[in-house]
Amino acid sequence: MKQFPLLITLLISCLCPAFGLEWAGSLEEAKARAAAQGKLVLALFYGSEFTRNSANMREGFMDGERFCDYAREKFIAVEMYEPRDRVQHAAFIWKYRALCQEYGIRRWPTTLVLTPQGIPTGGIVGSWSEDVFSPEEEYRIRSEEERLDIICGELDKGVAVAQKLHEAEALPTGEEQLRALAEAYKLIPQSLVSRVVFAQYVAERAPENKTGLRDACLDIREMIEWGQLGRYGMPPATTLRRMQEMIDKARPANLLTMLEQRYNVQSHHLNNEEDRRALEQAMEAYATELEKTDPAGAAERRAEHARLFHDEANSGIR
Repeated sequence: MKQFPLLITLLISCLCPAFGLEWAGSLEEAKARAAAQGKLVLALFYGSEFTRNSANMREGFMDGERFCDYAREKFIAVEMYEPRDRVQHAAFIWKYRALCQEYGIRRWPTTLVLTPQGIPTGGIVGSWSEDVFSPEEEYRIRSEEERLDIICGELDKGVAVAQKLHEAEALPTGEEQLRALAEAYKLIPQSLVSRVVFAQYVAERAPENKTGLRDACLDIREMIEWGQLGRYGMPPATTLRRMQEMIDKARPANLLTMLEQRYNVQSHHLNNEEDRRALEQAMEAYATELEKTDPAGAAERRAEHARLFHDEANSGIR
């Protein structure tokens, strides 16, 4: 019986962090609580339980007093990852992977600022302890205070976009509202692929594509699908075949990127003369497309290709 008060104390300390940052047990709970309290959601996608343990932002930043002072009035936080027990948690894992697909998450950890409706307005891709900072910043930064300033600044950008979204939604339905929504979307960094959900939200309000965000949504969705190619141990020949199938029907905004990446993949798989011919064709297709907008760049890439591969072929290296 003497241990009972201690157990209660430990339980309370786990459920109620000392500095008051609220944590939800699921994304749906976080969205509901954010809606009820007039806050946003701070959603951490870790990938797997292993990734969570190796890049836990809660231990590094989020359970600290300063971050809690910054975030408690703005966010309901939630963290998600695939548990190790795939049998017992199969349904949760399926739902988690569907969320990652919906938000276009291809790198873990990813932190998103979401509205209570689940619309992403900002976030950070990568571990807060390392990937947020450029090499120049790593060299310059000397204290955790400076690191937190940068992190909070990135999250504040998402808060600002959420405010713009809220203001746009308050406008009468029509072209003025659509313009305001599109302007809010443009404030989200292009590096944050999850912005596709925002684009889709606006596109659904503009069936005539007056904002152009329907096209943006389709472009991003196509690149999300493209990014899945070869991820699950497919043989290189299968990956290259599927790349070509997607290139044949690629959206104009994505074609150049696809051609370049197909060339890069092909350049790492040169096992015979047929592969070498395929590489030549991939280079020519890429350079021809690049030539439309950057003739000098196309000439430079052709010259680089010749230096790397023609010289090797002539010297018998491959």
